[in-house]
Amino acid sequence: MPSMLRHFAIAVIVSLAAGCAMPGPAYTPSFQNVQKLAEVQSQLNLGQFSVDKPDLDKISIRGNTMVSPTGSFASYLQGAVTSELKLANKLADADAPELSAVIMENDLSVPIAPTGSGKMCVQFIVKKNKSPVFQKQVSGEVTFPSSFIGAVAIPNAIRAYPDLVANLLENLYGDSDFLNATKK
Repeated sequence: MPSMLRHFAIAVIVSLAAGCAMPGPAYTPSFQNVQKLAEVQSQLNLGQFSVDKPDLDKISIRGNTMVSPTGSFASYLQGAVTSELKLANKLADADAPELSAVIMENDLSVPIAPTGSGKMCVQFIVKKNKSPVFQKQVSGEVTFPSSFIGAVAIPNAIRAYPDLVANLLENLYGDSDFLNATKK
């Protein structure tokens, strides 16, 4: 029995010391979000998507680092918006209101407790004729099962990230100020 405990302790130490960068999962468009986009009256052109601070392009999860599979979380978010706009037939090439975004907060919390959480805050801007008509910070949140065991909690957190982005976009697409700003 002491030998088994020692092997377990060594495995835990090695896994914690091995903190490596892991890519997050690809985003799959949310059917619910595509339906909400039907309420947007005009098509949208996409502007610049960025992060407020460079450290927002990495998410620390118990000594491990999750990175975007697209190179940056700004491009991940832009890809998510693009895919949903395309499916809703709302993506414009030019001469349409322009949507841009700045990621202000991007975090997954993976406690030893039974529930982990994630939060993402993004400053969205809609411009018409190069003038802002909508500028608002929108948040998304997600919860997921966590565990004392990192081999359970870390993958659960990583798998929850697309749901976090989907919740953020659901909150944007359902925002009455956003809907008013995108009227023709």
